[in-house]
Amino acid sequence: MARGGVLCGKPVGSPARNGRANRNADVRRKNARSVDRTSTEGSEKASQNKEALTWLARDRAISLFRDEEGEACALIKLPGRRRIVEVQSKEFKDWLRALAWYELKWVPSGDPLRASIGTLEAIAKMEGPRYPLHVRCACRGEHIWIDLDGSRAIRASTEGWEIDNKPPILFRSFPDQKALPVPEKPDKGDVRQILRFVNLADDGTQLLLLCYLVVALVPGIPIPALVVHGVQGSAKTTLLRLIKRTIDPSVVDLRAGVKDEDEFALAASQTRLLYLDNVTLLPGWLSDAICRATTGAGHAKRKLYTNKESTLIRYRCACGISGINPASGKQDLLDRALMLSLNGIPPDTRRPEEDLIAEFDEVRPSILGGLLDSLVHALRVKPSLELAELPRMADFAMYGAAAAVALGRRAQDFLDAYQGNVRRQHEAAIDASPVGQTVEEFMSDRTSWQGSPAELLEYLTASAEGLKIRTNGKGWPGNPSWLMRRLKEVETTLTASGITIHRTHDGQQRLVTLRRD
Repeated sequence: MARGGVLCGKPVGSPARNGRANRNADVRRKNARSVDRTSTEGSEKASQNKEALTWLARDRAISLFRDEEGEACALIKLPGRRRIVEVQSKEFKDWLRALAWYELKWVPSGDPLRASIGTLEAIAKMEGPRYPLHVRCACRGEHIWIDLDGSRAIRASTEGWEIDNKPPILFRSFPDQKALPVPEKPDKGDVRQILRFVNLADDGTQLLLLCYLVVALVPGIPIPALVVHGVQGSAKTTLLRLIKRTIDPSVVDLRAGVKDEDEFALAASQTRLLYLDNVTLLPGWLSDAICRATTGAGHAKRKLYTNKESTLIRYRCACGISGINPASGKQDLLDRALMLSLNGIPPDTRRPEEDLIAEFDEVRPSILGGLLDSLVHALRVKPSLELAELPRMADFAMYGAAAAVALGRRAQDFLDAYQGNVRRQHEAAIDASPVGQTVEEFMSDRTSWQGSPAELLEYLTASAEGLKIRTNGKGWPGNPSWLMRRLKEVETTLTASGITIHRTHDGQQRLVTLRRD
């Protein structure tokens, strides 16, 4: 038998070796029992801390409640300010971690933290009241409320404006939001100071900008999409940045773009002004999304890690884009747009943007104070205004006319400038539409024409070739059905230029009638 061998299937060895093995086994069993006790004690302590953290969070949070969509939210207090955040947000998790450390001297791991947040979310949804939340601007009764810094708000009405340190309105808080400056005292500010920093084309365009600034503070009405265009070097980006800093400052003033509707809906729900800079190509889905944002919309998306649950993002904001000709061909957007044309800046008058922004920030309190003064005055005069005819975006036109009076101008001055802007929109739409251009040329020496869609396509194709418009490309309709679609896209614009389109059927075929006023 070899030493340390196997006999009858059982291990054998020297007595000394067997003794050491037994002692090692005893040590391992003792260590295991110690680990089990430590693990059990640690688990019990973690459970106690988790329960204590949940109760502590309930006590320290000013309120747990649901927003209008039923999502759990918390009103939390931070040094010198308060914040309204969703319970599942990173900001609330960070607040909870800090609370655990400072009050319990405990660093919660993932599972206890998730359990505590889940419990607080359930409490908010089951027991919490439902409050509407707003972004930057809100309306309650006869008052307009403007979020100043998350804790304080500006209350404006026909009686004047003032800062309320404990506003009854709840505003959403987002990490990239920045506070507005404390405005100059009533009747001490001057909104016209912003004109020193921009190079708008004419007096009418300047009036449109000032009125836009006033009306952008009015919640609950459609605000036209601001389309800023001009040659290279006309400070289009700077104009949008100054407006953003005046009304709705954030860490990043302008966005370079959005990749899809999900990203757009999320961005639009978290801001009062959503400005997209240097847009060279405006896809159809983005043009439609901007149109929806002016009147308000909802966007549904499936929640992560679920099959049937979805989350609804509601958004309504004022949008803006800048570019050489960013909205060309987007008829629906042009109908809801306010176009501001900028002049080129001569090389000898250019200055570093950093210096310009620094100077602008110094007068921002005065500009905001003057803006609030104009808003109050506009609210006073609007009920007495009587306008003979209202253009599209009628609510904006009414408030814009009242803002013009508040700025010392006539309501008609605003309407004339606005109607001129509408004409420029139609001109831009026609210029961007090969079919629109051809119809205008075709009807230039006619008062009326009638025929089938196929006949009209034949005549328009011949006219297009005379205008050197490509008729074998993607932009030209290849059959009568596509022609009728293209006509519908520019029908509003053609009507504004005096050409009406009528569609009939004589029992045998479709007929198209064109008439020129």
